[in-house]
Amino acid sequence: MLVSVFGDSISTFEGYNPPGYAVYYDASDILSLDVRKSADCWWMQTIMALGGELLVNDSYSGSTVSSGIFPAATNEQRLSNLGKDGQSPDLILIYLGVNDFMFCVPIGRQTSDGPRVAHYFADAYLMMLEELESRYPQAAICCATIMRSNWPGRFRHIQAMPEHNETGLELAHYDEAIRAAVARTNAKLVDLASFGKRYDAPDGAHPNARGHAQLARQWIHGLRGLGLKYEGRSLFSSLH
Repeated sequence: MLVSVFGDSISTFEGYNPPGYAVYYDASDILSLDVRKSADCWWMQTIMALGGELLVNDSYSGSTVSSGIFPAATNEQRLSNLGKDGQSPDLILIYLGVNDFMFCVPIGRQTSDGPRVAHYFADAYLMMLEELESRYPQAAICCATIMRSNWPGRFRHIQAMPEHNETGLELAHYDEAIRAAVARTNAKLVDLASFGKRYDAPDGAHPNARGHAQLARQWIHGLRGLGLKYEGRSLFSSLH
């Protein structure tokens, strides 16, 4: 099973993203966050638990879903980078939206009539899913809402990621936009925000090694029971 990852800085790791992509987890950050190898990252831990193989990690540090301009996830280059060497993914894991929230991208609302606007998060997320379904019709697409974070160490009980951005927009409303977009497509929802768990992040967003493991556990938990199949068997029957 070939798995591609579609994400932002949280899902990057030096040497695993397409050439020229901005990467957060590079040599300068690996030691301070104790993220020393790809197996320390949430996405590799999840892929390994599935018994899958990474095809492409199409994650770009600082990227949003909205705007349509590279490196946005609605950009042609990003959308076309999930396949490799003539191979297409069997499964796409999407973890995006944190930067849209942090950069105060207006949420907007998905409507059935009229043109969609890529500068609105709700419209952009739906546009992204529709494009992915069109380009990779054989792939199971799994999207996550945004898991909250903790300050690590003795402050672990204190939430690090804010519930409102600088313009007062609620993070919960971005989650609702993700849920609404998934409901209008054939994608599946991994509702991390609803599980009530948090991951350790020294800066409030980027997980350290412990945080990546916490994020991976919730992804794996969310993937259980989705009922997806690969080559006639339950895709997630081997999860442990």
